[in-house]
Amino acid sequence: MCLNYILSISIILLGQDSSSVFITPEIPAQYKIGSQQLLNDIYKNLKSPSTQADITGRVYVSFTVDTTGKITNPKIKRGINELFDKEALRIISLLGEWTPGKLYGKKINTKMIIPITFNCNRSPSQ
Repeated sequence: MCLNYILSISIILLGQDSSSVFITPEIPAQYKIGSQQLLNDIYKNLKSPSTQADITGRVYVSFTVDTTGKITNPKIKRGINELFDKEALRIISLLGEWTPGKLYGKKINTKMIIPITFNCNRSPSQ
């Protein structure tokens, strides 16, 4: 069982692709209630994956913020292991609405990546 976590996130914007998802909008997509609340919501929803190993690493979750502010198509871009990857996807699925990105004054689909860093150490007695 994990005894401690170090959780850090940052948001990375990705580029435009053939399905009209943009990486460089004039106004990037933003968590509707603010970046501090984004951190709080992720931390609040984080549950400890059961593991017998010391695991430290970063799970990169990509998703699209659509023109209505909903998260769509969440995927693991790079993971640690199945338990932590599933936990990262679960956390992203619980996030609230976003303000869509804009380009030339129009709302656009914006691709995002959130890296979530886990540091899960066993106690010395285990």
